[in-house]
Amino acid sequence: MPFNKSMIIIASTRYEHGRHTAARWSTHNANLRMLAASPRGFLGADNLYDYEYLRYFTGLGAESMRFVPDPCAYANGTYAPDPELRPRFLVGHHPSRGDRPVSVFFAEFAETLRALGL
Repeated sequence: MPFNKSMIIIASTRYEHGRHTAARWSTHNANLRMLAASPRGFLGADNLYDYEYLRYFTGLGAESMRFVPDPCAYANGTYAPDPELRPRFLVGHHPSRGDRPVSVFFAEFAETLRALGL
């Protein structure tokens, strides 16, 4: 393993995110297979969909990776937005980017609705 350290990778949402070419995804899969084969590596997913997705696309068997239940599974809350307060979109916010991506999204969406006469 790099730097002679253990590595833990938990896929939580489509593990290939950011690898937009077949070559990059293939290289990523090869790296994950090396990680899974190492005694210092741990590969898993925190939901069953991504666990099976990871197994399918890497070709790894159940003996090479683990299902790690989401640590927030204890939360009993639900998300119920008030449609009067906000359009029906949940848009992520990243502190380093400020509100620009969110405001751009809603401005362009509003313009699209106006253009469509909606």
